[in-house]
Amino acid sequence: MTKIGVFETDLDTSYYRKKILKNESKIIKKYPPVDFNGVVSDGQTGLGTHSLTSRYFNCKLLTWFGTRSVRKWIRKSYDRYTDTENSPLYVMCWANVMRKGEKISPHIHSPNPLHLSGNISIYTDEKTNTYYEGDAIENTPGRLVLFPSNVAHWTDTYTGDSERITIAFDIVTYYDWKHMPDDAKPNWTKI
Repeated sequence: MTKIGVFETDLDTSYYRKKILKNESKIIKKYPPVDFNGVVSDGQTGLGTHSLTSRYFNCKLLTWFGTRSVRKWIRKSYDRYTDTENSPLYVMCWANVMRKGEKISPHIHSPNPLHLSGNISIYTDEKTNTYYEGDAIENTPGRLVLFPSNVAHWTDTYTGDSERITIAFDIVTYYDWKHMPDDAKPNWTKI
């Protein structure tokens, strides 16, 4: 049985919704839709190369002004999930904005079952779910979900009239970060 961690946060989701929507077009214009190998990609999500998600490698959400509380909740949830504290962690973090008719296709973030990934639901104007190996977890604003990076996950088709917004992230230890290619390291934020 795969361990999925669900944590309720006190994040100001209205603040993050506005911040993400304000930065969406700037990020799309500034960065190409490429992965860590420089290959054009949408992260196998099916959202296409026009999406904010396709800029996941360069979004660097944790470096944005006013994102300290996201860092705090990722750290706090990781410590609870792993029953560890204060180990150096590196996080690559981005935002997903979906609109009516869009869905995220099944994908994984890494084949390494020791790496962790997660998402935080920020906004949706209707009931939506993310599926982890087929198990549905409702996207409630402020809910943070952690899971092994090799877990296939996807969403249902979004039918709301506004946006469905989440913050997504990958977490690695100092050891894994240290052994990354040097040109990939700046895309990860130490927490």
